[in-house]
Amino acid sequence: MPSRQRTRLARVERELGDQWRPLLTGPWWPRAWALLAILTGFFAASNLLEQVGGLFGSRILSALTLLGLCELMVRARDQIKQQPVPLVWQCLDLFRLGLIYGVVLEAFKLGS
Repeated sequence: MPSRQRTRLARVERELGDQWRPLLTGPWWPRAWALLAILTGFFAASNLLEQVGGLFGSRILSALTLLGLCELMVRARDQIKQQPVPLVWQCLDLFRLGLIYGVVLEAFKLGS
């Protein structure tokens, strides 16, 4: 089989493949936990905005509370110096991302 030409497109394809390869190879369970963490964070944000919004009487205050909780998770994550980062902390980071995504999406739905 002839080798590929050394073009910029071939280099970009190779670099993208090198970046995506770790995500697509290896055991399936870390990826499953990561996906569950993101989806759980999004689900929690959607439900907590409603529940906490009823408690405070304002969705803005409930969103601020959830973002404050996310900031606490970031502060706790900064204390971890272990390399590689344990799967539990990776899942907490992804849960936080799902939570923030849910809050931002709710803000777009409300138009604020």
